[in-house]
Amino acid sequence: MIKRLLNYSPKEMHQLTSEELFYAMKMDEGRTVEGLANCAAPNYLEDTSNAEVCAAFGCDVVFLDGHNPDNVVFPGLPSKNPEDDTPYKFLTTGIGKGWSVRDVRTLIGRPLACGLYIDPDCSGNLNKVKYNGVYASRENIEKVIEEGFDIIGVYGWAKPEILVDLVKSVADQINGRAVFEVGFMSGPGANYLQDIPYDMRKLFDKELAAKLVKNGAQIVHMPGVGTFPGFDMKYIGDIIDAVHEERALASIGVHSAQEGADVNTIRRIAIDNKLIGADIQVMGDTGVNNGMALPETLQAMCVALKGHRHVYRRLCESVMR
Repeated sequence: MIKRLLNYSPKEMHQLTSEELFYAMKMDEGRTVEGLANCAAPNYLEDTSNAEVCAAFGCDVVFLDGHNPDNVVFPGLPSKNPEDDTPYKFLTTGIGKGWSVRDVRTLIGRPLACGLYIDPDCSGNLNKVKYNGVYASRENIEKVIEEGFDIIGVYGWAKPEILVDLVKSVADQINGRAVFEVGFMSGPGANYLQDIPYDMRKLFDKELAAKLVKNGAQIVHMPGVGTFPGFDMKYIGDIIDAVHEERALASIGVHSAQEGADVNTIRRIAIDNKLIGADIQVMGDTGVNNGMALPETLQAMCVALKGHRHVYRRLCESVMR
C-alpha cells in the first residue's frame, strides 16, 4: 500500500516506481518540499555538495539544477579520481567528477529531479529546444532517464501552442519511466511579452495548465504567490484547481531570489500557497551564491508545511534505513 512520501524512509523512497512516487506525493497533503541544488555553481558549504545540504535541511526531493549529462559534476564532493581536482586546488574544494546521479541519489537518500529547458523560438522541434546550454532534446531526455532521475521536468516560456505540442512529444518519450513535470520558472517570461505595460498572467493561465496535463504532464510547475508580478492567491488558486481537476499535481516555486529572503517571508509564501492547494513547494537555488537556497529558509519552509515532528525525523533518519 502506498504511503505519504513523508512516511517513507530513504531506502523505501528509492524503491518506489514513478507511479508510486507520484501518488506518494499526492497523498502528502501539500507537505512535499523540493530544494534546488545547482551543479553548475559553487557549493554553499565547505567539502559538502549542495544536494547534501538540501537533504540535510529537510527536503523530500532534491532537484539537480544545472545538471549536464555530458559533463557530470557535483561541486563539494571529492572527485573519485583525485587528479581531476588538481587544477582546482586553489578553490579548496573538489568538483565531484566521477560521481553518477545514482551515486548521489544513494548518498543523500532522496528522490532526484532534473530540468531541461526550452527556447521560446524552438517552433516545436525537440532537436532545437535549448536554454542555458541544457537542451530538452530527445537525446538528452533519454540520457537523464538512463541516469536514473525520478522526476524529469521541462521548463520554459514558449508560445502556448508550441509548448503543448512539446509536452505531448516528451510525455510519449518518457512513457512512465519517470514522473513528468512541465512548467514555468521565473526569469525569461517578460522578455517575450510584447504588451506594454506587460501582464505576466497572459503567458500562463488555467486553460494552458489544463492542456499541459491533458497532453501528458503529471506535475505542473508555476511561480508561487508573492514571487511573481500579478500572481496573487486567486489567480494561482484557479490554476491549481484546473490542474487538480485533471488529476495532476501542482508544484509551486520560489525562484525570484526570494529563496535568499528572511525566514518570515518564506513562511508566509509557504502557507499562502498551501492555502490554495499546492501539492509540492520548491525552493530555488539563488540564495547568496546561486547554488542553493539559504539553509535556514529551506528548513523554515519545511517546518511551516510539515511541523517539527516530520522535519526532525527527515533530518535525522539515516540513509541506511
